[in-house]
Amino acid sequence: MPVTHDLKILPEYFAAVMDGSKRAEFRRFDRDFKVGDLLWLHEYKDGEFTGASDSVLITHVLPIHHLCADAYAMLSFARWSETLDAWEHTL
Repeated sequence: MPVTHDLKILPEYFAAVMDGSKRAEFRRFDRDFKVGDLLWLHEYKDGEFTGASDSVLITHVLPIHHLCADAYAMLSFARWSETLDAWEHTL
């Protein structure tokens, strides 16, 4: 069963997700991130939420614990709206 993870994201990175130039996120692996889960990204600036948010679908999880002392992972993703558009075109 897919899970939704609420995450803070700085404005410059949020903008890059929205324009499609950012397709991955390097994060501490402090949650059980899995392919098919949603990341609900909430723009966060100067200690406050801006009100902007959007969701992305995790398409790949690359654990990189062997490179760091702490557990981290590179999460590849697609914007949820793009995923739905692609799915609708297959019908």
